Amino acid sequence: MSLLAVTSSHGVKIWMETLIPNVNSMMSMRLAFDKKYTTRSKKPSLKALILLTKYSPSSLEQFIQENERLSKKYRIKVESIESDLSKLYVEKEIRGRLVSGEAIVHSKQEGCLIAYTDEKDYFVKHVLETLFNDLYPDVLRVYFNYKQIKRFFEAVKDKCSGSSILTHISIGIRKETKRSKSKLLLWEFGAEDELEKQAKNYRIWIDYLDFEIKDKNDRILLQGSLTNKGLIRLKFGEFSYFQESLISLFLELAFRWQRFFSERERHVEEGKIKLSPYAISYPADIDEKQILELEKGISSFYSYSVIHGGNPYFVVNLSDYIDGSSFGLTILDNTITITPMLFSTAYGLWKLSHRIQRIIGEGEIRNI
Repeated sequence: MSLLAVTSSHGVKIWMETLIPNVNSMMSMRLAFDKKYTTRSKKPSLKALILLTKYSPSSLEQFIQENERLSKKYRIKVESIESDLSKLYVEKEIRGRLVSGEAIVHSKQEGCLIAYTDEKDYFVKHVLETLFNDLYPDVLRVYFNYKQIKRFFEAVKDKCSGSSILTHISIGIRKETKRSKSKLLLWEFGAEDELEKQAKNYRIWIDYLDFEIKDKNDRILLQGSLTNKGLIRLKFGEFSYFQESLISLFLELAFRWQRFFSERERHVEEGKIKLSPYAISYPADIDEKQILELEKGISSFYSYSVIHGGNPYFVVNLSDYIDGSSFGLTILDNTITITPMLFSTAYGLWKLSHRIQRIIGEGEIRNI
């Protein structure tokens, strides 16, 4: 076993055990995690972080080392285990203390990386996730809203020939007649039905969902959770089944949405300008206060120019500071229309859609 040490401001070390240093092949990882997570005991969950990128783990290491901003913030080391399996060590200073940990990165499928770790949540949230957030636009997190997550669990239910139950849902809500945002926790069976009712009266933001998957005989196969940023936790169940069923289905859906956002740049065919806009639709009209919230919220991430302000018709041109993508955004009634301009990447469009929904609530993403 290896121990991750975090030194507190009082000089107290917090230790934890992780199986990652013992992993020397995919087979050994499966055996170790199968044994650990089919035993009922108190332990950190296994986290699987789904990432879309064209880069390999080793090329990301080189990219970070050559990037002045990132190399000052993180110290990383990548060690190859097998042709498509690597060990990632990450260290970051947080408020005067070094926090470090490890992950196993699986790169078998082209276009994505899966980072597995059984380290504690603190390392995952404040080091591993922030590392990959900082790697945008070379790496993209998978952003799903509730409707997309619901389709994912429907696919899980069909594949498992059993039942998938959302047992606990944490959402942010805002009533149409109020401006304040608050948290709502939905517990146990019936959480899905209650969420559908809440969505009719509230603007909602999914944070995470706990799930339980059973077979036809009502035997629990998997227990875990899923965040809106593609972080899947395994709390109980066979790692092999978790990897082959849940992770593979999640990747299928992620690639499907990547294709949706791809190749939407404005282009010319036979002398005619071709546009490929898409929309985010809501049950109720978007009012002036929500438009102002959106304008304020996106100003931190995009340079923008308002073409037409006000309600019910709002038009703004946006440019991603980091990615360089440019978009036209219009709001009319209950629909936000996003029109990619001369240069717009799938990652830039997906992230813009996520940011819009985190500001004014989740909607239905669709083609026009």
